[in-house]
Amino acid sequence: MGTIPDHVIDEIRERCDVVETVGRHVTLRRAGNRYWGLCPFHSEKSASFTVQREKQIFYCFGCGAHGDVFGFRMRHEGLTFPEAARLLAQEAGVVIPEAPGQAAADGKSSRLQQANQVALEYFRTSLRGAPGSEAREYLEKRGVPLELIERFQIGFAPVSWDGLVQHLSRAGVTSADAETAGLIAPRQTSGGHYDRFRGRIIFPILDPAGRILGFGGRAMSADDSGPKYLNTPESPLYHKGRVLFGLPQALEAIRQRDRAIVVEGYFDVLGLHQAGVSEAVAPCGTALTQEHAQRLRRYTREALLLFDGDEAGQRAAQRALPVLLSEGMRVRAAVIGGGDDPDSLVRDKGPAALLQVVNGAAPLLETLIASKVGFGRRDAWSQSQVLEDLGPALVSLRDPIEWTRHVQDIASRLEIADTSVVEKALRAAPRERTTPKPEQPVEAQDEPVEIDSIAAGLLASFISHPDLAISLPSRDFDAAIVNNVSSSAGRTLLEGFMRAAAIDPATAFVRLSEQLDQRLSEALHWVAMDATVSTRAQAEQVMRDCLEKLEQQANKRFTQASRDGGLGSCSDAASEETFLIEKQRQIDKQRQIDRRRARESQSDGSRTALSDAQSSTFGVKEFPRP
Repeated sequence: MGTIPDHVIDEIRERCDVVETVGRHVTLRRAGNRYWGLCPFHSEKSASFTVQREKQIFYCFGCGAHGDVFGFRMRHEGLTFPEAARLLAQEAGVVIPEAPGQAAADGKSSRLQQANQVALEYFRTSLRGAPGSEAREYLEKRGVPLELIERFQIGFAPVSWDGLVQHLSRAGVTSADAETAGLIAPRQTSGGHYDRFRGRIIFPILDPAGRILGFGGRAMSADDSGPKYLNTPESPLYHKGRVLFGLPQALEAIRQRDRAIVVEGYFDVLGLHQAGVSEAVAPCGTALTQEHAQRLRRYTREALLLFDGDEAGQRAAQRALPVLLSEGMRVRAAVIGGGDDPDSLVRDKGPAALLQVVNGAAPLLETLIASKVGFGRRDAWSQSQVLEDLGPALVSLRDPIEWTRHVQDIASRLEIADTSVVEKALRAAPRERTTPKPEQPVEAQDEPVEIDSIAAGLLASFISHPDLAISLPSRDFDAAIVNNVSSSAGRTLLEGFMRAAAIDPATAFVRLSEQLDQRLSEALHWVAMDATVSTRAQAEQVMRDCLEKLEQQANKRFTQASRDGGLGSCSDAASEETFLIEKQRQIDKQRQIDRRRARESQSDGSRTALSDAQSSTFGVKEFPRP
């Protein structure tokens, strides 16, 4: 997929109104120049989610979620920026120029998606009709209600060698596209093709946007020939290491409950939905991969593994642990005893039994450590083996505080006095993936972010009219001026905004907010939400007054330094020369201010004081974490 040109991104942004985009998913009520609603990214009872059409941004005062129209689609549907941009472009009628060969590739993907859609219609019609009577009985015995059949678009592939082949042909799908999509397979002994899925319950596999990528087929009897599960082979659309069954149906619950429950099979996902636990997903014919973990991390920080209680299920959970930890996720695991799985537990003992298991899930890493370490194991060989077994999971931790606590706990349990020995042994353990550990723990940052009035005023001007950030002559905003901004957060945000604006003023706000840590990003959005400057004249006026204040502060500091020490404090000729050069620079700046004031006095009459814009924006602001 090629790079989307900046001017096309700008056109998409101009055509896609953030209020309309958000309004498709959130009920918004207007209050003044803002729209308010319940946040779609966390559970709340009173509206703290606000959208501003004027600035084309959204912000939640509850969870800190923020961004523009691209950011909303990315966060809401778990998309990458190019994916979100292409979907928005399609909705807005913006044509994205493609690199040579890209148009052909996109055309092929579109044809394969159409082939899958035609196949799904065939499978669903077959389930509802006479060929699906046995399948309907099977689903009823397994306790799958009609509501879930419709929600997951479950179908049935009849016991026919060419039923789908003929249906696709009548719909105008070529055999080449159908074969590439994995719907049919070539005959070995004669020409033509046959249906890949026959006599199976069919589960469509969708991407987060609801597009069909492939199918999973489940045999209805152990006596059926072939594997119990048969999935679409790898194709341009379907990659089993990336897709998760049930993800589109689980997205809302994952966001609301801030966790994803990972199970092993399609019917396990259905069983959890029946129990009212809708945040369940399942890999399709493969163990959990790094790409699965990356996908889940877009929506939540917590994964709950709910695998079978047998030895194979527990091994699968342990293999998944380092994969999820390496993406910064918190991992819990629940054990189902008695040979049950989530699906059978719901059918045999009811939803309450499954809920009890889910609510009893414990942190998997702590459980693993307890099972491997025990207490008082002093034998050197056994200690080495324990550290080797725990190494792959421990080195995958990204949180230095968790790392330190677990290392201390393991050292204490193994009665090893020197924790550095434990660290070295854990890092040296054989593993498939290594994640470097930070040397120092991250310090907690609970103090509020303070932005002084001048920095807030300049930022408000730049946010409302980003081109102002690159219109300043360097002599008016050099390092010496920036250094006179009293708050460190204000200096960081101003310098960052000007660097981002130098790349592209239109995307400066979003670019900077994505680069900042959470606290500074939230502070930047608070400034944007609080600012009342809107017209260009207001923004220019606020900017001029702020620059004057900065220059006045610089002059005061220089004058004070001269009084306190002056030339007498210079220890050598070089420092004396530096002092004089700096003093001359300040004199030149003051002359520039005087000349500018004279010009403005002639053209504008008298200067106007800042009114609402200043009173709203100025004054030291504290931006606490929500």
